[in-house]
Amino acid sequence: MNVSPIARRAGLACLLLSAPLAGPAHASNILCRRRTPAILDKIYSFDLEGAVEAAKRMEQELPNHPLGYLLEAEALWWRIWCTSADFKVWNERRPAPPKLEADRRYFELAAKALKLAESQIKQSESAEMQFYAGMAEGPQPALRTAR
Repeated sequence: MNVSPIARRAGLACLLLSAPLAGPAHASNILCRRRTPAILDKIYSFDLEGAVEAAKRMEQELPNHPLGYLLEAEALWWRIWCTSADFKVWNERRPAPPKLEADRRYFELAAKALKLAESQIKQSESAEMQFYAGMAEGPQPALRTAR
């Protein structure tokens, strides 16, 4: 097979430039993509305990990735919201008195996810980690407002 030197150089350049994509950071993305839909299904089916357990498994397998912590926080958010909302005849929502101790784990998870996302942003800027950082910061004021 006779390959021109330009084609050979282009192929080698593509191989070298794509080599960082095969690193462990991207292997974690594959695992996240496989596990996330099942966890979200549990959350929105109100199997909140199952969602928390699955998110904790993801946290153990990928301790430096913020998504497991965010998914656990999302499950906790729905538990907090459902237990603190007072539904009336006209479906008005009135928050119950503050339960700050019950909210502590939620805030810890959000802070952990934010810290992990920011540390990965410092290493390599990515839209994915910016998204996770926003997800970690966004719901905290909503919970404080609901209380």
